[in-house]
Amino acid sequence: MKGMINFMKNKKLLALVLIVSLSTSSSILLKSNRVYAYSISNGIQNVVRIGGTNRFDTSSKIAEHGWKQSDNVVLVGAESDVDFADALAGTPLAYSLNAPILLTNIISTPDEISDEISKLKAKNIYILGGTGTVSQVQENIFKSEGYAVTRIAGATRYDTAIKIADELNNKSKLSKVYLTTSSQFQYALAAATYAALENAAILFTDGDILNQATQLEILKLDVKDVEIIGGSGIVSSDVDSELKELGLNVSRVGGNTPEEVVSNLINQNEDKINGIAIASNSIFSDALSGAVLSAKNNMATVFVNETFDYSNIANNITSAVIYGGTGVVSQSLEDEVKNMGDTIDISKLGDRDQAIKDDNVVMISTIDSQDKEDKNEVYNTKEDMGVTVLSFSSNSIKN
Repeated sequence: MKGMINFMKNKKLLALVLIVSLSTSSSILLKSNRVYAYSISNGIQNVVRIGGTNRFDTSSKIAEHGWKQSDNVVLVGAESDVDFADALAGTPLAYSLNAPILLTNIISTPDEISDEISKLKAKNIYILGGTGTVSQVQENIFKSEGYAVTRIAGATRYDTAIKIADELNNKSKLSKVYLTTSSQFQYALAAATYAALENAAILFTDGDILNQATQLEILKLDVKDVEIIGGSGIVSSDVDSELKELGLNVSRVGGNTPEEVVSNLINQNEDKINGIAIASNSIFSDALSGAVLSAKNNMATVFVNETFDYSNIANNITSAVIYGGTGVVSQSLEDEVKNMGDTIDISKLGDRDQAIKDDNVVMISTIDSQDKEDKNEVYNTKEDMGVTVLSFSSNSIKN
């Protein structure tokens, strides 16, 4: 028995199963003097990795995963790790267009991306950002190939976000604005799923006061609600006061780090989220490519370094997708995610029977004659929905 208790302390739910099937468990339980039942509803049970040989290959694979065909694609520059600003506000637009976000170089289009655009049979290409991130040469080539090309760009990152908001608002009246910094990619991308699902715009401000162009845009859009993403160290608390003076309803999702903000967003939006999308906390490209796929699948984007620092949300999430290869999100972290989740004792008869009825339980049984030492022999393992099941040899059971 001692060995079994120690075994169950592992975070991965390993089940010692005596029953042939849950439907026949009642009669079999009578042969056993001590029965322990554990729910398997909590914990991440399904993990999928979408990764390629480089950021462009990963981008094309994300598109393949979410779209067999699309009239529209959104193209953003991602040649370096600092080219993210123009594209951060683009997820709600891509979602409204049912378009994947594809990455490109400044001067030329990578073969992986050109091939993916062809496979999707796209007709319209939306370029986010100026010619400093996606060249005029690329735009001209796409036009010569028969694509309808729309470039959405402003003189600054604030202006580009504003023009994206205008494009969205022209398609359908915006419900609200998410306001955050443009200097760190994590905060805008953390809000991207929620903004897309709510038909909201993502706008930017930096420093201690509200960016003037952003302020004018909020007034022009005539929205009533503004949600600030990040604590006062990310967006100054003075900005709240400025917005309230404009007669707006202002709320804030606080946090001093991306991990804190992501956790608070998930806890605030539990009813909207079906899973999590895991991306690097240091490289923006995979999270940006995956942002619209995350929104399509009601997944919250979470950012990781070497470890998964979101144990407070793991029990509410059952599925996860990882964006990028093991060079950006390690195999050890993937294994850690697969081991997340609590084992919940539901030994009380009423809880146990309900769990059996819900087909959401595993049973552990031990025989009185073996209480002093666990002599049950494990002879079989198999994988079932991400849970390792260990079965007892029948000759180890004594009636």
